[in-house]
Amino acid sequence: MANRHGLIAGATGAKDAITDLKVGETLISCLDEEGRPSMVERSLVLPPRSLIGIVTKEKRQELIQLSEMKDKYQDMVYKESAYELLKVKAGKVEIPL
Repeated sequence: MANRHGLIAGATGAKDAITDLKVGETLISCLDEEGRPSMVERSLVLPPRSLIGIVTKEKRQELIQLSEMKDKYQDMVYKESAYELLKVKAGKVEIPL
């Protein structure tokens, strides 16, 4: 039985709770609005949805179209870093186009 902080009843803290975790469970602590860590809580973890290997062009396009982040990342802004841009502005280096 978990207490209000997600730790196991009778456990003396996160150290004891670690040994009682089951497959897919973890202990987490998040930061609040002011950047302070919250109380450690139990949580379920989803397995990664990844693929090892080569993805086809068609599958890549399908995944891009389905992505919630598509609109944010569809346009390339700059490939140069801020450091490189500042060097050019200072007249020290030219970046080939």
